[in-house]
Amino acid sequence: MNPKHSKAVIALVVFTTIVALIFLYREKLGSTVRNLNQTGSKQATDAIPTLPYLKCDFQDDAEAYQAAMEKVNPEACACIKDGQQQDECQSGSLELVKFQQIIRQYNLSRCQELQDTQRQKLCEQAITDGIAKITAEDPLYLAGVYINNNNFSGAVSVLNAAIKADSRSVEALLALALTYANQGLAEHRETELVPRALALVDQAIAIDPNSSEAYRVQGFVYEVKPDYEAALGSYSRSLEIDSSYVLSYVGRGHTYNMMSQIGNAMNDLQKAKELDVDKKYSQIYGQLCRLESEGGQIKEAIDDCTKNIELANGGQKAEAYGMMANLYLQAGQADQAADQIQMALAIAPQNPSINLTAANVYIGLGDLGMAKDYANKAIKLDSQKAMAYLQLAKILLQQNDANGAVTNGEKALSLIDSDVSILLPNKAGAKQSCYDLLANAYGQKEDKANETKYREMNLTPSEE
Repeated sequence: MNPKHSKAVIALVVFTTIVALIFLYREKLGSTVRNLNQTGSKQATDAIPTLPYLKCDFQDDAEAYQAAMEKVNPEACACIKDGQQQDECQSGSLELVKFQQIIRQYNLSRCQELQDTQRQKLCEQAITDGIAKITAEDPLYLAGVYINNNNFSGAVSVLNAAIKADSRSVEALLALALTYANQGLAEHRETELVPRALALVDQAIAIDPNSSEAYRVQGFVYEVKPDYEAALGSYSRSLEIDSSYVLSYVGRGHTYNMMSQIGNAMNDLQKAKELDVDKKYSQIYGQLCRLESEGGQIKEAIDDCTKNIELANGGQKAEAYGMMANLYLQAGQADQAADQIQMALAIAPQNPSINLTAANVYIGLGDLGMAKDYANKAIKLDSQKAMAYLQLAKILLQQNDANGAVTNGEKALSLIDSDVSILLPNKAGAKQSCYDLLANAYGQKEDKANETKYREMNLTPSEE
């Protein structure tokens, strides 16, 4: 694989299509600018003490609107004073974000999400041309893009063709193993797909016994299984072969986190950060952001979340915006959280975790209707997601639907132990949240026996 060459091809495709799409906005932009308030005054924005904020140093609304469109930066829309024009700016610039990201994901079906038929055609042409170029020049890069965006069938197709052409391609074998592991995790098919992934890793190791990447991939597959001790062994073996292999420190750090060994996790992630001198690996900063935010290290979390957004692509970029949205929620800044989550949804609207975060954001905004819609969508996308049921239960309780709250709260409680998206250190807290919710719901139903039961469970320290 030649990543530099592949990225150059992608950049060319994206550049030409963005130029074409910006041209489509020119007429509308000119009309809007003429109607904007030309006062020339700068809008003052209160400084946010701990979280990043946009400095509104535009001369007027027209300049802010133009910056949002031409730089594809929806955050600039917040600097527009006129409410209607701000909304128009938000929808238009988010459409551009979506357009960019769909092209980068090589996902033809998503072109239909765009609002304008001409944009849809531009999108389809760009993706068709891009796939043709990348398939001819660097198919494994294309497979990597598909994996990153949960297009597992596309990745399997590309990688099987690559293995058919060269059955000893360690890179293709390991990429297919990663595909099966990620698919197993996303679709709750670990029992079926993990053995396939491990068999492919074994093939790769038989061809190249000194491949640090092979043992790194093996570690990830064991995480998905899950077998954390085996995962630690594989990551450590990878680092014995190459003590500066960044991704194995990241993987081992994540495994330690899953095992509640937070100190070891932070040590490995900080080592990875130290080794990442060229700032290439978004995974480092995403994991650090999550751990730092949970540990109250807000300044450090902000820095690492910001770097994560800068470096990540596709599905990882969506999750990076989702993490930043959670940081804003922690700071009580729901409006800014909404901006971040809308960016995430533009990139990955079918990601259940992003939809769950969106539900949290809209609860913070006091819009229970939207919050309920996003919680229901998260459940539709992943029926095994415990926290989506818990969030829906909380919403229903606020809407005085105690029966619905009980049903969803008990469903959440039944799923926590098997839900791999809840890290081991967080499972006890998730259960306590369920007990509290159920106690309140039964209290609303005036069922004193069950209310007392769950209040007592909530006061009992968990074995975990």
